[in-house]
Amino acid sequence: MKDTIKEYLAGQYDAYVKDLETLTNIDSGNGDLQGTEAANKFVAEKMQELGAVTEFRYNDRACHLISRLKGSGKLSILLVAHVDTVFNRGEAAKRPFKVDENGFAWGPGVGDDKATGSYLRVKSFAESRIF
Repeated sequence: MKDTIKEYLAGQYDAYVKDLETLTNIDSGNGDLQGTEAANKFVAEKMQELGAVTEFRYNDRACHLISRLKGSGKLSILLVAHVDTVFNRGEAAKRPFKVDENGFAWGPGVGDDKATGSYLRVKSFAESRIF
């Protein structure tokens, strides 16, 4: 099973990096309503592709995304992530996403929850292969 998962994820690498680049290059600093909305709309689109029902909730500082996926089991799983960063608007333009010669990704928020795309890839694998 371990090798099967590794092979599947290796095949998803390019799509994952593309998603991570898109999210990283969206300025979504804490308190940036427009930025958090843009980032969450991107994530919502990906979740909808997996069959999720999505909704947005707003306050004066941010947009929040709630995604629900129905399964066939008896248990529920809660995944929590965030798209806001500590960076001000314009930081993504100053330090856009890149992958260096060692395969490390760089950019504002790239090592934080903007890597949420990995959850989507794992969920996609689980749904298509295991469950």
